[in-house]
Amino acid sequence: MPSNWPMDINTCETQTWVKDFIWRVVEELMEFYEAFVEEDRDHKIDELSDALHFFTEIYVILGYDSILLDNEINQIKWSLSDNNKIVIILFNIIYELGMASNALKNRKWKKNQVLVDQKEFYERLNIAYFHLIDLILSSFTEKENNKESLLNLYHLKNKVNQFRIRSEY
Repeated sequence: MPSNWPMDINTCETQTWVKDFIWRVVEELMEFYEAFVEEDRDHKIDELSDALHFFTEIYVILGYDSILLDNEINQIKWSLSDNNKIVIILFNIIYELGMASNALKNRKWKKNQVLVDQKEFYERLNIAYFHLIDLILSSFTEKENNKESLLNLYHLKNKVNQFRIRSEY
């Protein structure tokens, strides 16, 4: 990981990092869907944790601190018993991530670099993030369904990742 944070969204290097992390989020969401189909609740939560972690890292890389979960989490809670609803939710997240990624136009081979339409980029990124938060909260039981469970999910994944880094597994 680069050591110079926050990174400038208008550089090719930063856009490469962001697109890499967007892909990681998509990959984890597809692993979530596989666990959903297999009805493996623990695996579902683990994959959502991975997706949340990679997604949050995008904001960390960019130094973006405008995410206010207390005020912005959607009030809609999805019923996750219906396969079609899951596909729609996942598509919406991936669509918004794809469109955010599409706003990143710089390539190493281009002579003229393009400034990012940051309003569009962050709007799409935020919409996808809030859908992901809703998906995660909807995956918890009624007793677990709170912001503390969401934060615990993120912190537990971070601890696992720190252990993996230390142990060089």
